[in-house]
Amino acid sequence: MDRILEPEIMDDRPQAIAYAQADFRDSNRRFIDSFIHSYPQYLRHILDLGCGPGDIALELARSLPECQVTALDASAPMVELAQERLTAAALGDRVTLLQGQLPHWPPADFRTQPAFSALISKDMLHHLPQPHSLWSSLLHLRHSGHTTTPVAVSVMDLRRPPSPAAAQAIVAAIAPTAPDILQRDFYNSLCAAFTVGEVQQQLRDAGLSSLEVVLLGDRHLWVRGILF
Repeated sequence: MDRILEPEIMDDRPQAIAYAQADFRDSNRRFIDSFIHSYPQYLRHILDLGCGPGDIALELARSLPECQVTALDASAPMVELAQERLTAAALGDRVTLLQGQLPHWPPADFRTQPAFSALISKDMLHHLPQPHSLWSSLLHLRHSGHTTTPVAVSVMDLRRPPSPAAAQAIVAAIAPTAPDILQRDFYNSLCAAFTVGEVQQQLRDAGLSSLEVVLLGDRHLWVRGILF
């Protein structure tokens, strides 16, 4: 089926709360474990793009006591929810939350010390009307620290099913008891996601041939690699 766009920013608070209350522990853990196992030498200062309610950023901080995490999201309600969780977790000394939207972030006066050692994102790509905004931002961020040190990239996202019926079947299998608002969002996200072939073409167009696309689980794709 063709891609069907959904809103880029989840700026409705009830919708954000429903998303934050959903159980993504399995896919989050798969993403985190795959990233840590694949790039153990790049776990110093991680930038989490599209952090949502902060699940990945906080779990990384818990799992990696020596790591700093900067987490960014375009949605004000999501950043507020993430801040509430960050305060409760008492990890504010190692996790920094920011609101900003690609490709307009970082601003010209943004500075980070040390430079980011890894650029990650989970379940943000399908929200973007123009996926090039993510890939061009990775290239920009790779060079924004003014360092020649390689940077790890780990981007996980849904992959689009072949038909609306297949998308409905996935929702029924994965979230049969979820609230209607979450089931609708899940279905819309599946329809807005990309195929492996489409993402491979995006990477070629962006000049990111050092990154590869692999399957991760039964409904996700994973873009991984090193930017030199």
